[in-house]
Amino acid sequence: MNDILLDFVTGDLEIENGDFVIGNSDAQNIEQILLSSPSEWSEPKIGFQMQRYLNASPSQSERFVRELSIQLEDLEGMKINKIDISQGFNNAIIDAEY
Repeated sequence: MNDILLDFVTGDLEIENGDFVIGNSDAQNIEQILLSSPSEWSEPKIGFQMQRYLNASPSQSERFVRELSIQLEDLEGMKINKIDISQGFNNAIIDAEY
């Protein structure tokens, strides 16, 4: 999906030559959902709260995948190609697209 892009480091709007930068926002949208909490968006159920998993045990992996799938597929309308948490929650690889 194309949308206005945010700077990956600062979170500010990306601006080039005085205009907003438009580009593929799939990864940006996933990041925003992962880091936000429910009720931070106009849709009150969207928001994964990734910080809950930063020190979680590997036994939480099924819950992680289930809750993330609900967020991305059911609420956001994305198709998940891959969720790899074999290197831990902090190093999760999430491949999804609209």
